[in-house]
Order: sequence, then C-alpha cells, then structure tokens
Amino acid sequence: MCAGFLCTGLNGFVCEFETILFRSLETFRLQVLRFGKKIPRFYLSQSTASTKRLMSNPLSSRNTEALVLAIILLPALYLAVIWNSLPAEVPMHYNAKGEIDRYGSKDELIGLLFMLNLPLYFIMRYAPQIDPKKKINPKQLLGMRLVLHVFISALALFIIYSTQQGALANPFGIDILVGLLFAALGFFFRSIKPNYFIGIKTPWTLESEEVWTKTHQVSGPVWIAGGLFMAISPLFAKAA
Repeated sequence: MCAGFLCTGLNGFVCEFETILFRSLETFRLQVLRFGKKIPRFYLSQSTASTKRLMSNPLSSRNTEALVLAIILLPALYLAVIWNSLPAEVPMHYNAKGEIDRYGSKDELIGLLFMLNLPLYFIMRYAPQIDPKKKINPKQLLGMRLVLHVFISALALFIIYSTQQGALANPFGIDILVGLLFAALGFFFRSIKPNYFIGIKTPWTLESEEVWTKTHQVSGPVWIAGGLFMAISPLFAKAA
C-alpha cells in the first residue's frame, strides 16, 4: 500500500514538473517574440540592409572563393617559411596564465593547421547543398565564411608566432580574437534564414521561421555588444 501511494505521488510530481517546464519554455518563447517587436523598426531595417549588402559581396563568387582559400593557406605559408628555424620540440599548450604546460614535436603544428581550417571549409562550402531546409543562400554565406576563416587563420598565425617566440605572444590575444568573432557573427545573425548549421538552433527556432527571425534580431545586438566587450576587456585587466 505504501509502495502504491509512493508511486502515485511520484507520478503526480513528474506530471506537475513536466507541466511547469512546458509552461516556462512556452513563456520564454512568447517573451522572445514580444521583445523582438520592441526593437526599433528603423534599426532593424538599416542593420538588415547593411548586412545584406555586406553578405552579397561586391566581388564575384569565384574571386571571393579564391580569397577564402588564400586566407586558409596563409598560416601554412608562414609555417613553411619559419620551419627550419623551429626547434624539434616546441610549446604546444598554455595554461590560463599563459604559461607553457606542454611541449611537443613541431610536426604537430601541421596537424593543427589542417584541423583548424579545412574541416570548416568543406562543411561551410557545402552547407547549402546538405542542409535539410535548403534556405541557405550561398552568396550570403560567403561573407560569413570569409569572416570565420579570417578568424581561424589569425588564430593559427598567433599560435605559430607564439611557438616561434617560445612563449605566448599576448595572453589576451585569443580573448580579443574570439570577442571580435562573436561581434561579427552577431552582425550576420539578423539576416540568416533557418538552417541546421549557422545560428541559434533550438526546437522552436527550427520549427518556426517567425521565432527564428525574432530570436536572431534580439540576439544579434547582444552578441555584438558582448563580443566587443570581450575584445576590449584585456584593457581593463591590464589597468587592474
């Protein structure tokens, strides 16, 4: 009898918990929609138009694709130039203080270059063809791909340069790069269509284009502000 009473009570608790969770998620969804309507229409129209102009790219698709490939190859060329000057063992990892905590063979740098840029290139290059929703505009995607590969190549160059120097060139360099990347992605968020590769992907945004649009209109400025703050935060750290 006690066991039956306990099971009944447990089932009731689970049902009540599911009800509360569902209501909370639904309330959050509605708040996103309502908050999105409060954003000034002029700001949204101007930001969306400017984003589309940037993502349309004045260069041809072929020229932009060549530029992306050149940016990807830049760290490899830099590594090839300094290869003979590197010792057999080089710093491969740093702790939170920027101190070296692991050494490895310089051959690992070659694998690092391939792991950073090439997988992203092929995924983003063919995302419009393999995305189930088929709403990714390849020409618009070029702008975002360019930004991503600039960031990753800059990160690779920073790592290789730090390896050459035998110490982390700037402990805050990665924070600055990541902050600028977040700000750039926030700029692009406001005009991308629902897809499974880029953006804030939740069951609600993927199922409703309206929820997707409102979510990215709201989150775009947040990513821009947060990214810029992250990029300049090292200035406050040095002052402290």
